[in-house]
Amino acid sequence: MRRLQVSPLWMAAALSAVAGMADSAGFILLDGLFIAHVTGNFVLIGAAVARGTAGIVSKILTLPAFFLGVIAARLGDQRLKYQSEAIKLSVLLAAEAVMLLLLVMFGHRLAAGPDEDAIIISALGCTGAFAMGIQNAVGRLHLAQLPASTVMTVNASQFAIDAVDVGLGRIDGDARSKARQRLRNVGIMMSSFACGALAGAIGAMYFRFLILLIPCAILLALTFASAGSPADRP
Repeated sequence: MRRLQVSPLWMAAALSAVAGMADSAGFILLDGLFIAHVTGNFVLIGAAVARGTAGIVSKILTLPAFFLGVIAARLGDQRLKYQSEAIKLSVLLAAEAVMLLLLVMFGHRLAAGPDEDAIIISALGCTGAFAMGIQNAVGRLHLAQLPASTVMTVNASQFAIDAVDVGLGRIDGDARSKARQRLRNVGIMMSSFACGALAGAIGAMYFRFLILLIPCAILLALTFASAGSPADRP
């Protein structure tokens, strides 16, 4: 049977949807905690300190959990140095899927929410942040030619810059062609992230942690498809 092939761009777009869904669902279900946009937790920590509210510990712990996810992905990638890029990519995607599945299983069983124990929220948040750390490493190691899939701030800035340059005709030739290509790539990824975030937020209200089975399914599909989609293909 012919293996399904996915281009690097559409793989990155699918990962953007995964990140958007995980981040918005996590924010709702884990008492205002970011698991993909972990640096956003710095702002939340500052707000919690200023207001004297709870939840500081869980937000702090997501940062080392995220770093550990990146480190684990990097070490795993190096251990597979004699394997093809496709195999290394598929292993990392499978690892991320497993971590998100653990978040679903334990989150659904423990029914975490705004009134849940802080220890449970911290543990679940760290699990999600670890998974997103793996995804960030995937982007840097195997999809580096494309915009980031987990945080859209830099992508939005690049989109605005290229839109001005192309729209006002301030560049031409090869530079214009590259800018138009970036506009397309970034536009696709930001749209995917936004759709994922919307679906994650709505789904979390109705299905709670079970909504994250969708990102798990996407990751598993990408895992099987990645062997037919070399990350260095243009």
